[in-house]
Formats: sequence, structure tokens, C-alpha cells
Amino acid sequence: MTYLFLDAVWQTVIRRTSDAGTRIYIATRTLAGTDAFKGEMIIFPPGTAGSAHHHEGAEHFKYVISGQGIALLKGDEVPLKTGDVIYNYEYEIHSSINEGEEDFVFVEFFIPGPCDTVWAPGANRCAWLPTGADNQGREPVRDIAYHVHGEDSGI
Repeated sequence: MTYLFLDAVWQTVIRRTSDAGTRIYIATRTLAGTDAFKGEMIIFPPGTAGSAHHHEGAEHFKYVISGQGIALLKGDEVPLKTGDVIYNYEYEIHSSINEGEEDFVFVEFFIPGPCDTVWAPGANRCAWLPTGADNQGREPVRDIAYHVHGEDSGI
């Protein structure tokens, strides 16, 4: 599936080191010129999941663009489908899982943008590598360095 959402930005697509999950930063301090919010598009192919974690210093919401998945909130499973919105409070332990047969795609916005990500005991920290391409396979307009989610200053 092709996502045209960020076509005008030519933003670097980054890939999670643990599986085929991808992230595209939509709005960061560098891109938007503000710390008031931060936005990302996340793409979880079938069978992928995020590690349990919480955020300190921000709350955030997710809007499901396509596919279906499960949000784990303090251990409870909440099914999500296209068009659903879910809100995560500061300190609320959460993760997402794609148990479907198509990509589970959502955007999430953090308010304010800067925050710390705290991984649950035993969880894999979510690390990201740049792919060297944007969402259309073109050369991106700027590079993003390897980083762990929540340790992304300068992005």
C-alpha cells in the first residue's frame, strides 16, 4: 500500500530495528518549529507489535488510518479499526499490536511534543534506523539518525 499523506514533505521513513515496523515523523521541533506538539505516522505490518511503555511529560492520542489492531492499556485489550481514536494519559502503560492481515496504520500526536519514554521492565526499547528513502522511495530532504523512541532530540 502507498501512503501519500506526507508526499509534499519528502520525510525520511525510519524502520524499527526489531521488526518491519516503520515510522514517519510528521511534526517535530525541527519540522514544525514548536515544542507544542509532535506527530508521527506508524505502520505495523501483520504480526508486529510495539513494546509496553509509558510517557512522562506528555499525553498523546492515536487516530487509526487503516487496518485494525489491538491497543493494550494497562493489560486490557482494546480492539481498534479504521477511524478509531484512542487517548493515552501521561504514565499510562500501553502498546499496540497488529494481529490482522493488512498493515495497521495510525498517526499519533503528543502534547506537548517533548517527553520521556519509559519502557516496561523486560520490554525491548524501540530503536529506529533511517531507510534512506521517503514514503515514495525517493531520496529524503533530510536525514534522521538512529535513535531510540523518546531519545529523539534534534529530529
